[in-house]
Amino acid sequence: MFETLFTRYSFFRYIPAILGMALIFRMSATPGTDLGSWVAPMDKVLHGLAYMFLALAFSLWAKPNLWEKKIWKAFLIGCFLPVLYGASDEFHQTFVPGRDGGLPDFLADSVGALIGFLVYFFIMKFCILEKNSKATSQNIQGDS
Repeated sequence: MFETLFTRYSFFRYIPAILGMALIFRMSATPGTDLGSWVAPMDKVLHGLAYMFLALAFSLWAKPNLWEKKIWKAFLIGCFLPVLYGASDEFHQTFVPGRDGGLPDFLADSVGALIGFLVYFFIMKFCILEKNSKATSQNIQGDS
């Protein structure tokens, strides 16, 4: 269903990542005093989850044929862009009262982005393998 939507209206591929970046930016702009104490123990996990979902959203930008032929471009889109956004977000947090941008948070962002990219990568590989195996079986049936 989504692939048909993205094929017909390719600009829909960009919406989840843009919304994800806006949400992350909004949360990053929240002063540290407004976050409460519940965030502290879960901070790195929340960073990782946010950037995992952002990487999944960015991975939608790569069309299926890119996943088949030029995986390095899909990696740049699905993993490197979220990591780059994570670096800019940590820099942004240095200007927010009660917040600090640091290497541990950036590493959590990067690991989350890598996990999100790998999840999407394996989903795409499974879909591509499934599509190729169906095409092969149809060719074999057509030949007999």
